[in-house]
Amino acid sequence: MMVMAWIAYSAGVALLLLTLFDVYRTVLSNGMGRGPIESTLSHRVWLSLRWLGERLGRRPSVSAVAGPLIVILLITSWSLLLTLAFALIYWPQLGSGVRSSDHGAMESFSFAFYYSGFTLTTLGIGDLYPAT
Repeated sequence: MMVMAWIAYSAGVALLLLTLFDVYRTVLSNGMGRGPIESTLSHRVWLSLRWLGERLGRRPSVSAVAGPLIVILLITSWSLLLTLAFALIYWPQLGSGVRSSDHGAMESFSFAFYYSGFTLTTLGIGDLYPAT
């Protein structure tokens, strides 16, 4: 079990660093280029919309939605990747480090994803608390 916890924690840290690097390269760096997630996502969206525009015969009007669509998908992707990364980091600590006031110790990955999501969005529902 210790090896699985180490793998989950390492994968969470790696995913967190990748997402933060992508945010930095895409939003904060001045002229350094694009992040790996952003460049892949925007390339796929452009190709998909170009293909759709050619099939519909309305390529310029379909391509006009690419920019806003990329921004929405990118922010959503970053949010989900951060939630997943922190869920992988929290998962080995559930039961011993984080407890639920309603259910005692919950140790499933879905509970870790839930805990990560409400912590990331700062909802602070109050049904989860640190045990130590």
